[in-house]
Amino acid sequence: MEGHSPHTLEVFPKYFSYGNFIIHYTCNSPDERVLEKYKIVPLGEEFGCVNNLEVLKIPEGLYNKKGFENLKDKNILTCNLEKLLKNLK
Repeated sequence: MEGHSPHTLEVFPKYFSYGNFIIHYTCNSPDERVLEKYKIVPLGEEFGCVNNLEVLKIPEGLYNKKGFENLKDKNILTCNLEKLLKNLK
């Protein structure tokens, strides 16, 4: 089977302050139309994923606009990002 080894994506989510975005691995991505609407960029293929929607580049502004603040704690960030993706329409 092609694709990444699960442990290679454990570093995500990762916040990049110099670009004001977050890289997040997910199994629950909204469809591409929703991603385009919110300027979320799929990057899965660049990380060796079979599905390009498994890794997403999410603008920090969207994260903050939806009421989330913590960008430092990996566990809180992961939960918040999954909530954000689930609620995008």
